[in-house]
Amino acid sequence: MNRRTFLAGAGASAVALTVGTSAASAQDDSFDGWLEDVPNYDGVVDYTGEDEVHVTVGADDGFTFAPAAIRVDPGTTVVWEWTGEGGGHDVVDEDGAFESEFVSDAGHEFEHTFDEEGVSLYGCTPHIPMGMKGAVVVGDAADEAPTADAPAQTAGGLQSVPVLPGTAAALGIIAGVTVAISRWTSAGRDEDRLSNR
Repeated sequence: MNRRTFLAGAGASAVALTVGTSAASAQDDSFDGWLEDVPNYDGVVDYTGEDEVHVTVGADDGFTFAPAAIRVDPGTTVVWEWTGEGGGHDVVDEDGAFESEFVSDAGHEFEHTFDEEGVSLYGCTPHIPMGMKGAVVVGDAADEAPTADAPAQTAGGLQSVPVLPGTAAALGIIAGVTVAISRWTSAGRDEDRLSNR
């Protein structure tokens, strides 16, 4: 079992566990379900007209991007800024257009310039099953996406959006299941290695 297979299986388990835990999960999602289990997603934040936009990595409880979905103009640079919360994180585009290194240090930054119209779906590789995912809408793509008010920019990045009630408990269950699956697959690999000697 490789890392992507494991994450896909863990993600399916996480989605099954979170069904019905939050009213926000049931909202209309124009990203083919990518953001349906993201606890702080409440629409696309419009940053058109900005040359550079900042997204927090490890916001809220340490396992979200804030804001989760943004709209920018072609040519805009998005800068992801690490809070140091939630352990190590990365920023990986679903289609491979960009990928940061795996970092846990507060203040670390990763940037990518979006030159063409379209939608980029991304996530933190080990925390996708916990809903640590985001989207960047470039230009007029995905016009049907619900919109949200832009949070105020601060010197230290964006202000965090509070976690919805019940989300912390659901994330705790998901984290426990993910750890259990990881340990189970690790133990299986160790047994296979020992039996092949």
